[in-house]
Amino acid sequence: MASVMHHIAIGQLYYEKYLSDYTEDEKNKFLLGVIAPDCGKQRDNEEKRKKTHFIKSELLNDKLDLSIYVPDIDGFLNKYQEKLDDPYVMGYLVHLITDKFWFEVVMPIFIRKSLDLIDTNAKTINDLKHQSYIKWYYDNVYPDFDIHDIIIGAMIFGEKVEFPNLLEFDSTNLLVEEIDEEFLRIFLEESYERLKFIKDISDEEAMEKFLARKKDIKVADLPTISEFINKCVEYCFEIIDDN
Repeated sequence: MASVMHHIAIGQLYYEKYLSDYTEDEKNKFLLGVIAPDCGKQRDNEEKRKKTHFIKSELLNDKLDLSIYVPDIDGFLNKYQEKLDDPYVMGYLVHLITDKFWFEVVMPIFIRKSLDLIDTNAKTINDLKHQSYIKWYYDNVYPDFDIHDIIIGAMIFGEKVEFPNLLEFDSTNLLVEEIDEEFLRIFLEESYERLKFIKDISDEEAMEKFLARKKDIKVADLPTISEFINKCVEYCFEIIDDN
């Protein structure tokens, strides 16, 4: 799935373009919703992840099937559409739509370009086995996210925009019952520890750090990720505007 930093960046840009009438408190609740679903996957609990991400599809065989990672947007809306005026619920929906876009549009791009690395015998995505994909994803795509954090953080949260203090988010009494408040609190602490350097890093420092590690990017190249972030903001708006 998209990284926490990807989600925060998309949430910030979505807020700036479509929700700028939010108060500061409403903005923080929105950004909390934007990252909250990932508290399930941080606990290495597959059932919890499926619950927080409204996943209904099941893996039927050993073939790669990305649909098992795509959130059921209609299922979420059927349950929470009347609460979309709550910033947290709106942010949660943006997260789910982002993951839908990630697995339906972005991941096939990266998989096709890495077919030989995933399985030397594969000629198309349909030839891949799920476990081969999982190993490739954790060994090659996840490490790229750490590099993205540096440059995306500086691009989105520069001198004019303050990176949100995740520890100040109020994670109690939230409207989406699929979230475990204790898991969410721990997730916020862990994410803040990993991303807090963004609060202090300058654009120049970020670029220096990024250029030093650019060669280490294995799969998720920055132009594709940048395009994903910008296109996903509009994709989210289209779906939300239709509902």
